[in-house]
Amino acid sequence: SSTLQNTGLHFFLKWRPMLEEMVSLLGATQNEIAKGAMDAWTIVLQARAPEDQDAAELWNMAESLTGPVLKNLTNKPFPDVRPHTWQLLSVLCRSQKAAQKALQSSELRELLLNFQSEASTDARYAKH
Repeated sequence: SSTLQNTGLHFFLKWRPMLEEMVSLLGATQNEIAKGAMDAWTIVLQARAPEDQDAAELWNMAESLTGPVLKNLTNKPFPDVRPHTWQLLSVLCRSQKAAQKALQSSELRELLLNFQSEASTDARYAKH
């Protein structure tokens, strides 16, 4: 089963047009699509450690998601989107490169230091 999952993952990672589409959906203007894309990436990344050799290619690609996810924190102010964004960012930060990129961004610093930035309870929990 694990081998089958890795085979499917490697197939997906080689399918560039589909991969690029899945990355672009993070910034979709329709919130439900953006939330679905963030949740899908969260699930895929949660199941694999950044140190896992079989997932190295996935995590190299995933580190490029950090920029679009940070943009969602500032460009998608709707309360129902924010928990999904914070959850994906927390999973991405398991990677040292992604964490460094996130912590160097002005968007994240401003939001982390602004304790009033999240109006909904779900977003506040996901943020902290």
